[in-house]
Amino acid sequence: MTFHDNLMGYLFLLFSMWPVFMVLFIGLSLALYGVLMHKTAIFCFLTGIIIGLAGWIYR
Repeated sequence: MTFHDNLMGYLFLLFSMWPVFMVLFIGLSLALYGVLMHKTAIFCFLTGIIIGLAGWIYR
């Protein structure tokens, strides 16, 4: 597969690894919630869900 644009190559890499990023962000949100960083934990949780949905739709 050949990419003529760096952004498309980056997005392909991001969306091909969506399960890894989803688990990473959700696990990070649980760890941050445990050390009383609630707003950051919610942000990481939502980021994981958004990346998961975007990767699932892109696939």
